[in-house]
Amino acid sequence: MNICIDSNTITYLFDAINNYNPNNDNDNNLRNERVAMIRIRFYVGGRLRILPSVRVEINKIPDIDKWLHHIIIANWLDTRPCNLNDQEILNRKTYFLQFHNKDLDCQILAEAEATRMKILLSCDNKFRERLDQKATGITIISPSEFFSSFKFQPGAQPKLRPLPSNPFYNLTWWRI
Repeated sequence: MNICIDSNTITYLFDAINNYNPNNDNDNNLRNERVAMIRIRFYVGGRLRILPSVRVEINKIPDIDKWLHHIIIANWLDTRPCNLNDQEILNRKTYFLQFHNKDLDCQILAEAEATRMKILLSCDNKFRERLDQKATGITIISPSEFFSSFKFQPGAQPKLRPLPSNPFYNLTWWRI
């Protein structure tokens, strides 16, 4: 499945991987998104695509654990190079800027279209509301809504299981 994520969503993924305990998370909305990011990895499977502009953004995060950052990118995320047509990206970005004034969001969406992604995971409500219907061939959806669309039932077995050496092996909060 062609799924990519925006800059904020990757931050929530890093949060959820880094000694996270949902019981200590006071933000109900973000807790749901963080948990969904982990569940997408284990239940839906596959690697989430990181687009060039997102990669630049995550490399700017000052307080991120660099070791963890590199492990996650290497093992969980698809960072293959993209052959993008700069003029095509600029044209689409300019079009999107008519409806949404955040340059980076519009750049990410233009790159997602150009790489033929089907899903762009984003927790930014305004981004989704303003641009989801403007994009061609791609749905902008929150991680929790995307995960819920699979309708996994309690007790469902994950597609990918953490190895005993993985900290998630003994954790239960991510299981359905």
